Amino acid sequence: MSRVRGVVLQNALASYLRQWWPRAESAGNGRHGADILNTPGVAWENKTPVQFDPYAFARQARSFAQDGELPVVVYWPHRIGERNAENTLAIVPLGRLMQLLEEAGHVPARTPVTEPDAGTDGVRLGPRRSAEPPRKRDADE
Repeated sequence: MSRVRGVVLQNALASYLRQWWPRAESAGNGRHGADILNTPGVAWENKTPVQFDPYAFARQARSFAQDGELPVVVYWPHRIGERNAENTLAIVPLGRLMQLLEEAGHVPARTPVTEPDAGTDGVRLGPRRSAEPPRKRDADE
């Protein structure tokens, strides 16, 4: 999208956030760091591009978060404009989201998993299989 749309929507985000942080303001165009200033505890990254690359957006927001701040990407999809800030998409790291949901009482308390049945990356791949090849059955068995 155009640079102008990005600037307009960054200002709209700052305006929307003033409901919670009265001193929230846009950092301006081209400044290195979080896009919204004066929101203690949260590092905001405002995104309006046509190409949706949430991992890159989140990585950028994390790089600007300091001292335990929550990195939040606000993505403005096509056709969502400055009068619809509440309908934009907020992207946060899942671990932090779960922590916030737990603290707010929206999920049961976390229970440690003692013996995960998982693949090398923590994702269950299916039934465990023996490292040994299956033995051949005799016709008499």
